[in-house]
Amino acid sequence: MCLWKIFDSTTTTLPCGTPSLPCQHQCSVPQPCCHVSSHYCHFGDCPPCSVLISKKCIGGHVLRNIPCGSKDIRCNNHCGKLRECGMHVC
Repeated sequence: MCLWKIFDSTTTTLPCGTPSLPCQHQCSVPQPCCHVSSHYCHFGDCPPCSVLISKKCIGGHVLRNIPCGSKDIRCNNHCGKLRECGMHVC
C-alpha cells in the first residue's frame, strides 16, 4: 500500500499503481468571471464557465442562455459591419 497525496488537504492509502480517483469536492478556484465553479476539483486549468447568461455576438446582437465562458459567438444574423477586407459587409 502507498500513501498517496491527492490534493494539499487530502491523503488516502491505495495500492501502488492505482489510477487517480475523481475528487467529489467542488472546485474552489475563483473564476475570472466571479461565478461560482460548477465543476469538481481537478488537475490543470478550469474548464470555461458554464453559467448561462446574455451575451453579445460578434455583430453586437444580444443572445440569451449562452455559457459565460463562450468566446467568438456568432448568431447568423447579418450585422452590416465592414469586413477586414474593407470592401464587403457582413
